[in-house]
Order: sequence, then C-alpha cells, then structure tokens
Amino acid sequence: MSCRRQALAMIAIAGMSANIWASEMSLEDCGRTAETFAFVADVSGSMMQTVGHMKSLAQKEIEEARERGESLPKIRLVPPANEEIDKLTRHELTHRFIEKAGTYAIEKAGMQSSVLTVAPFTLLVPMKERNSEEFKADLQKKFGVRLEVFGRSTWMGSRAFDSFSEQLAKSQATVLVTDGNFEVDPDQKHLDPVATLKAFYAANPKSCIHIVSAAYTEKERKAIDELASVSTCSRVDDLEALMTDDAMWKSFVEEVFYRECQKNGVIEIQSINFAFDKSNLPEESRRILDKALAVINSRDKSEKIEIRGWTDWVGSNKYNAGLSQRRANAVRQYFIEHGIDADRLTARGMGKSFKYTNHTGDGRWMNRRVELIFEGGLHSNDSEKRYDTDSLN
Repeated sequence: MSCRRQALAMIAIAGMSANIWASEMSLEDCGRTAETFAFVADVSGSMMQTVGHMKSLAQKEIEEARERGESLPKIRLVPPANEEIDKLTRHELTHRFIEKAGTYAIEKAGMQSSVLTVAPFTLLVPMKERNSEEFKADLQKKFGVRLEVFGRSTWMGSRAFDSFSEQLAKSQATVLVTDGNFEVDPDQKHLDPVATLKAFYAANPKSCIHIVSAAYTEKERKAIDELASVSTCSRVDDLEALMTDDAMWKSFVEEVFYRECQKNGVIEIQSINFAFDKSNLPEESRRILDKALAVINSRDKSEKIEIRGWTDWVGSNKYNAGLSQRRANAVRQYFIEHGIDADRLTARGMGKSFKYTNHTGDGRWMNRRVELIFEGGLHSNDSEKRYDTDSLN
C-alpha cells in the first residue's frame, strides 16, 4: 500500500458545528477500513498438530531437498524455534490470533464481529455488535474447546456452501486462517477450497478474503499459494510471524482493520454535508466553502488540490461510487465558479465511508462528506487557524 506523505485538508460533515482547525495527516487512508469483520478458521485434523511438530516435518523436507541437490532459493526456510509457540497446536495458535486481532478491531474501530469455521463449515459466533470482553468470552466458549466437529478433514459439503457465502457476504473484512492441508470429498471436488473461493468471489465481486497461513510443509505452502492466487486483493500473512513480529502485526491490522491517523497540521472544515441521496450543495455548506476558499487563496496559486467525495453505506457500491463522484464534482465546480483555476482541481469519488458509524443517523450524516487534499502540505500559519460556527455568521 502506498504511503505517500501529504497533508490532508478535510471538509468533514459534522452537522452540529462548523470548525476549521489544523492537524497533520498522511494521504494514506486512515481510520477503520470497515464496520464488520469475520474470521474463518480451518479446524481440520491437521490444525490439531503442534507447531513444533510441523517445524520438524518442514525441516526434514529441507534436508531431503538438499540431499537431492536442489538449490537453496527454491527451499522455503523454517521459522526458528520458539518455546512458547512450538508447544501450541495450530488450532490453539489460531485461537490466540483471532482473540488478539478481534479485540484490536473492536476496541480500535468498534467493528461488529463473527467467527466461522471450515472443514467443516460452522457458524460459531454470529455477526453482531459486542465489546471486546464479550467477543473473547464468546470465542472461548465456542472455539476454545474441542467440539465434536473439530478435527475432521472434509472441507465443505455442498449444503454448507450457501450458508458460507451468505455469512461472509455480511462481512466487509474477512480473514481466513488455514494450513492449506485439505482433504476434499471426491464426489464434491467442485467445492474444494479454491473452487469455493472462486464461487464466492463470483457471487460477491466487491469482497476480499485475506489469508493467514498456518502452513509449514511444502505441500501446505503450495496450497496457500493457490488460494491466494484466486484474487489479487488478498493479503497473505504467516500466522506465527503475525504473533511474534510487531512490524508485521502492525502492517496487518492497519490494512485489514484500522489505520492510525497522524494528526499534526491538517486543516479540517466541518459541516459540509449533503442530504441523503443528494449531490447539490446546501446554502449553509456554501458559506463554509467560502472559508475553504480563503485558505486556498492564501496558498500557492499553482498548487494542486484533490477533492474527495464520500457517501454513507446505504445503497450499492456502484451507485455510491457515482454519487460520491457527483459530490466531489459539485465542490470542484463551486471553487471554479469562485475563481480557482480548474487545472488545479481534481475531483475523486471514493464511494462508501466507514470513518463514522453507519448505524446512526448522525454517523451516516458525517460520512456524507467531502475532503480536500493539498499537494504541497500545510503552511505553519495554517496550523494556528481555527474557525467556529459564530465566525460564519
């Protein structure tokens, strides 16, 4: 993901107040990536093997490969011994990962959560809003014990696929934890893991399933590679590395769940809003845009500015992409009509926003906003400016 560092001047929609203040933010997206998440955990028999045992099998493969004279670049290295991790089964390590990641997503972003299993398919923790303690309790109750279905080898029956697809369609951020070591019913090869993901993406083209790999042997790793090849959107991470490498963990949660916003110097203008399903500028918003114009006119006359339009989550992705573009276009046109060179302004529709909750009217109102991105960063005096509602009268 690109991390270009530029300043963000945000025209946010707050409805109750109209403030312009400075803070600094990178151009990279920040805040939560979605409002719902689901973990899909592989609970097949191979996931009941300890990590240490799997490392020994993988190391044996490497030694045999060397004896055959295979070049080292073709050999995938085994993670070093880790006393705490190696004694856990892959299932137990998955439990720890889901608890850690789910707690993070709930506490940082207030996301709704669910937990499913495959091999076989089971809905363990239904999608709903819960706090982190409730999530951990539900996970411990349902996933922290050896249920009768755990440890089977079958991936998924045909009757389960419709439920699998329906449940994952409810999630905006989905993480599949698996070792890739599946056994598929010979009579249901059309529902092997790769075929299942292809069918899911065909039915849900806007979805993305990220993969956390618990694979160690070459056979397992090749299966993970095949799963990851189904969609270019999939992020692939190693389960053990996520639980032991802080930098990898940070990268994972920032892309999948929540990215911290750096706030030191960005001009933010609140109270530019649009009514539901509308792209025309209300009169009050025009008065606030006049304040934004004053800031723009105080800057370099050749500086490029990107105008980003957002919507709430009501409606289809395709419709909201168009609506957000029309909103950005409306602000761009207003600036042009008030003397800003059109060549300096780019309008971009971003589609649905999850920065604020979409479960309340106020939150949806705040998501229906427009943001300004200044190419040249902020001036030192910008960081001292603050405007409130009274100053607009």
